[in-house]
Amino acid sequence: MEPTLDLRKQEEGGFLIHDQWAMKHANLAVKETWNKIIDDHQDEFEPGTVPAKIKEGDKLPTAPKPSILKPPRDKGALQFKVGIIGAGAAGLFTGMILDWLANESNPKIKFDYDILEASDRVGGRMYTYNFPGNTARHNYYDVGAMRFPDNPIMKRLFLLFEWLKMRKTLLRDECIGNLVPYYLNADQEPWNFNDRTEWGTYASISSRSADPWGINGDSKIPPEILKASPDDVLNALTEPLRNQLEQDLAGKKPSRKGWDMLMEYDNYSTRSFLHHCHLMELGPAPPFPSPPYNYETIQWLETIIGGTNWFDQAFSETVLESLDFQYNESTEWWCILGGTSELAEKMKKSLNDQSCLRLCSRVTKIEACSPGGMKVSVGNEADPREYEAVFSTVPFGCLRHIDTRDANLSYPVKQAMRTLSYGPTAKVGIKFKRAWWIHDLRGNNLKKAGLGHSDLGIRTCVYPSYNIEDPAGDPAVLLCSYTWQQDALRLAPLISRNPDPEKKMQEEEQLKGLIFRDLARMHASQEVPESEVYKLIQTNYEMHYAFSWDQNPDSVGGFGFFGPQQFRSAWGSIIQPQGDLYMVGEAASPHHAWVVGAIESSQKKLIPFREKKYVAIKVSVSESEDDRGNREAQILKKLAASHPSSQHIMCMLDDFNLEGPNGTHKCLVFELLGPSVPDIIETHFSDGRLPGKLAKDIAKQTLAGVDTLHQHNIGHGDLHTRNLAFTMPGMDDLLEGEFIEALGKPEIGHVRRNDGNALEAGIPEYIVRPAVYRSQSWSSHQIKIIDFGESFLQSSVPQTLHTPLPVRAPEIIFHDTLDYRVDLWSMGCMLFELFVGQPPFDSVLTTPAILVSQMQEMASDPLPVRWKDLLETTHSKSPADIAGPTLQQWLEEMYFDGERKQNLTKADIVKLGYIIGKLLLFEPSTRASAREIPNDPWFSNSSVFS
Repeated sequence: MEPTLDLRKQEEGGFLIHDQWAMKHANLAVKETWNKIIDDHQDEFEPGTVPAKIKEGDKLPTAPKPSILKPPRDKGALQFKVGIIGAGAAGLFTGMILDWLANESNPKIKFDYDILEASDRVGGRMYTYNFPGNTARHNYYDVGAMRFPDNPIMKRLFLLFEWLKMRKTLLRDECIGNLVPYYLNADQEPWNFNDRTEWGTYASISSRSADPWGINGDSKIPPEILKASPDDVLNALTEPLRNQLEQDLAGKKPSRKGWDMLMEYDNYSTRSFLHHCHLMELGPAPPFPSPPYNYETIQWLETIIGGTNWFDQAFSETVLESLDFQYNESTEWWCILGGTSELAEKMKKSLNDQSCLRLCSRVTKIEACSPGGMKVSVGNEADPREYEAVFSTVPFGCLRHIDTRDANLSYPVKQAMRTLSYGPTAKVGIKFKRAWWIHDLRGNNLKKAGLGHSDLGIRTCVYPSYNIEDPAGDPAVLLCSYTWQQDALRLAPLISRNPDPEKKMQEEEQLKGLIFRDLARMHASQEVPESEVYKLIQTNYEMHYAFSWDQNPDSVGGFGFFGPQQFRSAWGSIIQPQGDLYMVGEAASPHHAWVVGAIESSQKKLIPFREKKYVAIKVSVSESEDDRGNREAQILKKLAASHPSSQHIMCMLDDFNLEGPNGTHKCLVFELLGPSVPDIIETHFSDGRLPGKLAKDIAKQTLAGVDTLHQHNIGHGDLHTRNLAFTMPGMDDLLEGEFIEALGKPEIGHVRRNDGNALEAGIPEYIVRPAVYRSQSWSSHQIKIIDFGESFLQSSVPQTLHTPLPVRAPEIIFHDTLDYRVDLWSMGCMLFELFVGQPPFDSVLTTPAILVSQMQEMASDPLPVRWKDLLETTHSKSPADIAGPTLQQWLEEMYFDGERKQNLTKADIVKLGYIIGKLLLFEPSTRASAREIPNDPWFSNSSVFS
């Protein structure tokens, strides 16, 4: 079905037809654009082939005759060439989705794709190192991703496990590639801080002593904080946010409440949050002193919870991480037997055509093509590869190494590539002749895996869960050091990048000595002193392997680690398509450092290929670069990035440019919505008035949408009932014939000259009358605010607005400074109309002078002094000459007119008049906010509407 043009309307509702003045300026714009293109690109033409410039004047030369179009390609054999950069989790999963789309969702579509990987293996940060020489079944450790909690956030990953037949099994029933239990914590673990090792759990250790590690001699850390687990402290402080985010996930309907709460605190680092106490009003007081905390307390919490400088990350990042890591106490953890590289290999083998994998193919340049598509240059290949779409799954540090100057990236994306933080991380694994930590520490044998905790150079020791049942004499691998942030940066200089394993270990003698020393200190006890532990380590050592993700040119960092404001300000940019280039990967998901984040981002980018949706396309007239179409697209993208699932604001799905004879038209693709509020009144309510209960429902939804806009410093600028549209659930399930039957077939009117001559260049050949809903079927009471052609950002307010006169705010008429509170005046007018059936001010043959007079009659405050001198220019009457009804009088007179249904009482109308009066105020600063109005008990009083 061909798209329907959504022509811009005039204030009175008629179609906007270009008059002679507009045509001249449109022609001039085309001329200037054309001539600039010639100037910018004339060196690219062969001698004698440079197109002629358009001469001075406001007329364009006759347009060339259109060439005969080639017949459309067979719809049964649609084929798309797609490039995927990176063969990590996101890249492999992108290929799997494309295969699924071709095989299952739509057999008529074929995706021919390449996966371009710079290294010699697949998996990216799913990397398992297998020690050479011995082929023992547990002769490995995971250098990258290694453990997976089975909670709702990870649901998509565990569905992938099922699809790849990676089953959950017990360790004794092991099968390489299956999942086996992972033990995150144990009852007996070493905790070494301030050069003291204590054994047990944090709770058991703190119960034995008020200051077990001797760190609080000056008593600056509250004893209640020392006694409580730092994880419990942080979880208690963030519990309101965690609970709301969990409710969002568990609810039957999608909810954004938790995300919105989280974004309110995105300006803060975790450190600043703990120092300033910004969240306590949202939840009950915890069983320990509340923030603000001093430096020593914050440092202690950080030392236990994460790496050094861990709390410099955004507070929002900390909350999301805690939700991922500690969803609830019943969460089961799993690891992959054989290592996480097994997942990468199974994903690779599941691809329809494994020849699509191009290993050792480093991408050096990405450029956009005109009119569409992308070119990708690879290594020393002579010619760039051409694709219709490209998915970049590499970390932004790697993307910065690629030449993207000609990729047409927006500056916010370029800035995000440069500034979005990635957390440093490093690991050191040692292969021992026997698992001394399981068998030789006597009363402290670590038989249930878990972690070793410390403030030493190695920071965290991870005891593998996959070898706890191995015979005592078998070789065993221990993840001796797992570091993040500054701790990883301090360790990285000791890690060699020599590709030869033997030479690499020889160059890491200093690192090896540090590891031996810290391991011995961490595991010392009265039963087995440090010297004896050191001897165990030294005697049983076979070989080691150390790796820093920051030193790796194919990762340039460990995982997304956003700083303050980056979720709110930058993340939204990277999830938006850049023409035919899409950013995919864990950083493009809220779940950083997790495989599920990578595969989730791929699914989000590719879901439009699967969905068959009817959409609405708005084609703007050709204007300059800062025209309304571009501004509208910019605002809707900003809104989508920060509030992507708003229930009461229309959703823009995509945008593109259309080249026409008059220049470039900005085209906006929207979700399909149904009839407007006046349309429904006209077809369903013969007396021209909504029932009171429905009017209240629409009013509350509209106020919620306006509040969302204003919270993001956006003004709508054109708020009236025709810009409130009902949703139309179920339309996507209709066949095209059924859809047209419901919508009504668009009418096409051909444009002809009265004298029969040919149309001049630039004159449209036909005009499309927008279709109307024939059936006016009405199955949903949900409304959304539409038409953002007049919308504006608070940082870039226009000098005037073209709001329809009956709902136009007085500051627009008096040419005063504008802000988003113009919507509040319009909202007051809309409330009157929703309940009464007509606006408070005249809508027929009205003028600014008449309107100002009526405003003075009904406004709740006097006309500001600064506007009184302008009264004469509007030919308005002075207040003394005004004798019309007040707002309350007019509201009662119009509602109780004796002709239409009345299901509101006199008391209801009095209250409604009071509410409207809080919005119809001349001074914008005194108007009630869109968030305040629905809180009035009248809106929630069920007895109001019987």
